[in-house]
Amino acid sequence: MAGASRSLWLQETSLKLDSYCWREHTLAKPIQYSIPTRKWQHYRPLRERRKTWDFAPLIPGDPQTYQYTEEESYLEMYASSLFCITKKKGGWDCLRHYEILLAGCMPYFLDIDLMPSRSMVNFPKLLIQALMRLPGVPPESDVVEAMSNGTGSRLTLDHGRFDRALFERLRKKVLHYVEDGNTKEFMLSSQRALELRITTPRVFVHSTCTAAKPVDYLRELLVIGLLELGLEIYVNCDMSYIFADFDVANPPPSARTSYGRGFLYERALETSAQQRLTFWRTGDPVPSEPLTYVKTTYNNKPIPQEDLVSRGVDLVVDGNDIWAPHHPPPSSALQRWFLREGTSCHEFQRPAQQVLAMLDSGDLWNCDHAPGSHLCPNLHEAASLWYEGRGVFFWNWAATNGPLEAEVGERLGAGTQMWNRTCQYQLHRRLVKGMNRGVWPLFIQFGHLF
Repeated sequence: MAGASRSLWLQETSLKLDSYCWREHTLAKPIQYSIPTRKWQHYRPLRERRKTWDFAPLIPGDPQTYQYTEEESYLEMYASSLFCITKKKGGWDCLRHYEILLAGCMPYFLDIDLMPSRSMVNFPKLLIQALMRLPGVPPESDVVEAMSNGTGSRLTLDHGRFDRALFERLRKKVLHYVEDGNTKEFMLSSQRALELRITTPRVFVHSTCTAAKPVDYLRELLVIGLLELGLEIYVNCDMSYIFADFDVANPPPSARTSYGRGFLYERALETSAQQRLTFWRTGDPVPSEPLTYVKTTYNNKPIPQEDLVSRGVDLVVDGNDIWAPHHPPPSSALQRWFLREGTSCHEFQRPAQQVLAMLDSGDLWNCDHAPGSHLCPNLHEAASLWYEGRGVFFWNWAATNGPLEAEVGERLGAGTQMWNRTCQYQLHRRLVKGMNRGVWPLFIQFGHLF
């Protein structure tokens, strides 16, 4: 590409960072996970269980502690603990935070101070920070060290300094925050659904369903909330698992994968609510007006491009894990655009955030799905964008964190070597996948910077 003129596609793609920053800051509204009301009520006695552990034995990132296959025993473990360790996963918003609160445990939320102001806006951050800083509670550095050396499940409090009465007062405030219907902050699914400001009696939720990962946590929890509000819902994905009569042992083929073991969202509604949910299939008539047409996206994929309702979409929910300039919603939905992983514009100055925004952008994902189309007309320019993003990262990193440049380069190099090989053989799909894979080792290793 040296000396070659940059096409309009490449120019526009290179500018996406700034333009997306402006659009998100100005137009996008925050949205997040929630707790189904029926489950919050059902597990109320569990939240009053006597605490036998200082810290829950389940440690995020340690597969040896993931011994729970049933929701009841999983929540009982959390309910028996004063603190339960949690942290950012693919995104800041993670079902584990809500499962912990559902059980009445207090989240020990690693790196909560680094959470962007536009992520998880309805979460009791200040109360949780106060709980983590109580005298006798180990500092984050000690907790992280214990997790890294395999002793996280043996963490304890200094009970000579720990003020249990103050802990209980703060804990009561956290649980009140979850269900207080007098404030907009409460965290039950019906409240999240209210934030969509839907005024029609029917809602058509359109999303991309895959056999490998049919479940979209945010979509499911929003549909649960809309059904709790009494609306009539149409979905193009089988969501039979959200009702109480769902047979976990013998699920239908279209709902066979209970991603995340099905905790929280599975069997969250009474069976009677099924009367108001219709599984819409291709060829079925479009639901009658008045109707709100919603598109959702997850698993770091673009918004569905096709329109199942001819007049266009009314509302878009972006449930992607990773912040990146994915394609914005069409103009008809710009004023009703909800974003799960938001950030603040000044945070784009972080080198890692900047490179991830470029390399995980919707434009490069489109090159994986539609190489050679108008969405990705030239794979050589896509390669150029990858190298440009990599160069931007190193330029910024060298200015602030020079000693780590070699280590990061080595990790990015694995993706780059595969990229070079696939370019040589012009295997288009493997080429673009190599481009996208190259950033993942970086993200996994340096996720705390994003």
